[in-house]
Amino acid sequence: MIKIVSPKIEEYELISKFLIKIFNKNVSHLYNEMGNHEFINHVHPYKLYERGIDITCYTQFLLKIKEEILGFMETRESSHITLLFVKIEEQRKGYGKSLFLHAEEIAKSTGFNFITLNSSPNSLEAYEKWGFLRESDENSINGIRYFQMRKRIERN
Repeated sequence: MIKIVSPKIEEYELISKFLIKIFNKNVSHLYNEMGNHEFINHVHPYKLYERGIDITCYTQFLLKIKEEILGFMETRESSHITLLFVKIEEQRKGYGKSLFLHAEEIAKSTGFNFITLNSSPNSLEAYEKWGFLRESDENSINGIRYFQMRKRIERN
């Protein structure tokens, strides 16, 4: 059974390793040395923990089956996805979309009309499939390449 839960303090080391493993396989080859360093620093266990306890700005979620971590997502101010990663062997099975739909519901319930993210070049196709539109050409900050994207939240 799939569950989406908040991380526990003792899980941040594991979450950091989880994110770095996926980044190294899927994204790092698209970034220069500065970009790789910037990402690794951003997902250091202590940095993840600091953002995790800043509940006024950040929210973090783990997608698990039993106790196995299959995905991680971090949002800022309820409407901007800052990190969304799914275990390599579990990609293209709907787990990322489950996390995204969870974020969308939170954004909707807090009154936002849009959800935004900065997509790495390798994830554009998935986000476009989920209804995101590109808001910019490719940008780069500190070696992190990205496209600004946003999706209108549908109201019933």
